[in-house]
Amino acid sequence: MRTSILTMFFLALGVLAALPGAPCRAASQAAPIERVVIADTQGDWGAPSPYLHDKRGPGYVLTTLVFDTLIWKNGQGGLIPSLAASWRAEGESYAFELDPAAKWHDGAPVTPEDVVFTFDYVKKHPYFNVDVSMVAAVEKTGPHSVTCTLSRPFVPFLTNVAGSLPILPRHIFEAVDDPGRFTAPKALTGSGPYRLAAYDQAQGQYLFAANPEYHLGAPLAGEIVFMRMSPPAALAALKTGQVDLATSVPAASIDELTAAGITCITFQTSHPVRLKFNHKKPILAQAAVRQGLAHLVDRPRMVETVYLGRADLWDARGLAPLAPGAADLYPHDPAAAARLLSSAGWTRQGDAPWRTETGEAALTLVALKQYDALARMTAAQLTAGGVPVTVALHDRGGLNDRLTAGDYDLAVVSFSQLGDPDTLRHAVLGKRPESDDYAADPELTALLTAQVSETDPARRQAMVEAAGERFASELPSFCMLSAQAAAGSRDRIRFFVTPGGIGQGTPLILNKKAFLP
Repeated sequence: MRTSILTMFFLALGVLAALPGAPCRAASQAAPIERVVIADTQGDWGAPSPYLHDKRGPGYVLTTLVFDTLIWKNGQGGLIPSLAASWRAEGESYAFELDPAAKWHDGAPVTPEDVVFTFDYVKKHPYFNVDVSMVAAVEKTGPHSVTCTLSRPFVPFLTNVAGSLPILPRHIFEAVDDPGRFTAPKALTGSGPYRLAAYDQAQGQYLFAANPEYHLGAPLAGEIVFMRMSPPAALAALKTGQVDLATSVPAASIDELTAAGITCITFQTSHPVRLKFNHKKPILAQAAVRQGLAHLVDRPRMVETVYLGRADLWDARGLAPLAPGAADLYPHDPAAAARLLSSAGWTRQGDAPWRTETGEAALTLVALKQYDALARMTAAQLTAGGVPVTVALHDRGGLNDRLTAGDYDLAVVSFSQLGDPDTLRHAVLGKRPESDDYAADPELTALLTAQVSETDPARRQAMVEAAGERFASELPSFCMLSAQAAAGSRDRIRFFVTPGGIGQGTPLILNKKAFLP
């Protein structure tokens, strides 16, 4: 069966033009493991190049197989060499010594000029995944040395910039004026442990081939195949040995797979689902209204019903799951909700819907189709509390359009809170469609803006905690819960969960370090 599935895969890819840089068969066979097959429920995450990949985490993670950053994270979340063999911080300057053995896939050496070019290029052509606005200058300081100087203190620079920004080959990108439209094969020339050998966007299939001359050692697997498969098909293929890793395992299947000898890796995604309020609409402009609606949501019931117990309540302060025994700031409490809504001027007669001065308080909730069950339960609970809510489900593009246009009252969204606590600043003040874009509270804005530059850990922690308290009080969005994820592995490769997430905080188990010696 394994042979038949792979035969179909390679037949499908056979219609594609071969991409430059694919290694010869001999190089692949020399690897300890000839091929690793990974089943993914979505499949297509865009071409694995910095300006072409899908904006969500999996697109970035696939890109990191092809493109290296200056430094990287290991299985303990610690920083380790990547393109830079060593580094040191001196005030607002960060000096990196590049590994002289690092090469681009076309054989050209990776140089300090490439690093300088990358930062300059990203300032001209912003890379949506990494903010470099705090970088004042990047200079070559030796044959293999480069120094980044910041215009202001930025505490998470090593993880969020040096450990997340893919370095670009100057000799390829310097002539590219519009990287988002640069789809030529050369756009996939990186310095990472794998090269993209083939990609079928329609089928959601990728073939990555090992870079046998990778400067940190030849990868453990000669080839990595990513295949789009439905969850039932992926689980069946996992049990029969047709695939090595299923990236998504339903909670109900964990016991069955474990009994079959499959290793199930479960972890908290730290990707809380938030009920986002359109605070720019008068009906939701008052914090008391938002607080009242939060008290109408029965989150424990959601965990048990929608997630079959495989989710955790999230602290309304934004950064972490609700600790065992900790007080829930917004428990399900219809009486508290009624007091808060009344204090905001809403009125209600008996079991009739709540009313505002402009009429019945009816709301529209928008969400991705994948959140169908959660969105409908949220709407049902609010409706039961006297606030009629209708649900509109969309694909990613449609939802982003409505969020950007402000064409919604409530939205079910998700935003990673893994990694450095500066993620809260992006969630609250950011301009992404799923961000709150909330600047109505000067104290909250000041705390979130200042904490990222505070170099004293204790003072910064105090600022972050104070910001969390303000966020929970203002409540531009309500952090409800975060799902636990599970993946199934046959353990030919030792996959692991990266503390703090991959890069800035992607909660996947596909850290490329697992494929390296």
